[in-house]
Amino acid sequence: MTPKNLLMLNGAMFGDAYGGSYRFATELAEAFVKRDINVHLLAANVAENKPKNEMIAGIHVHRYSQPNTRNPLMNGLQHIWRTRRELKALIAKEPFDLVWGHSPLQTAAYLSIAFSSGKLRPPLIYSVHSPWLLERHSNKGRVNLIEYAAIQIIEPWIIRSATLVHSLSVAMLEETTRTYHIKIPENKVLILPGGTRRVYSSEENLC
Repeated sequence: MTPKNLLMLNGAMFGDAYGGSYRFATELAEAFVKRDINVHLLAANVAENKPKNEMIAGIHVHRYSQPNTRNPLMNGLQHIWRTRRELKALIAKEPFDLVWGHSPLQTAAYLSIAFSSGKLRPPLIYSVHSPWLLERHSNKGRVNLIEYAAIQIIEPWIIRSATLVHSLSVAMLEETTRTYHIKIPENKVLILPGGTRRVYSSEENLC
């Protein structure tokens, strides 16, 4: 089943900021648009001078204001709160039949809304680009213990809750399960190597 209305969640729109998950999600969104799928992408306004809503390459781009606190825990909570606010407005207007998360904070915001209604609707695909814990704490000399503990809770919760967990490689998924000491049922795993071309050509696996 191919989705007709897709909502993608990410930390930033590629072009506003540069990073692997930003590029992947944006290219994936562009590919779905070419298949006549209505795509919305919600992300933080990291460039600060970008409009809140605009159309880019057929993608409905929505940005929420970037938190400015230096406290990592408060920063994360503000990302979740601001994403929730925008999500509630979007979901009320658009009949999304699939949500695809690429960043943990934004995806956690969606799950907090979905589970408050008692069910995960629309279904969720979560892309593991790399373990969030390793990204945030690659420098072991500067670990914020509260943030460290929060990450240990949030990303495993997302992985367990997602309808499907996507990764571009078995090695990356195995690193994630080792990092968080979790197991993912095989029927929830979607390994599609080869970048966006391989993912969007495998529409039978999306729902």
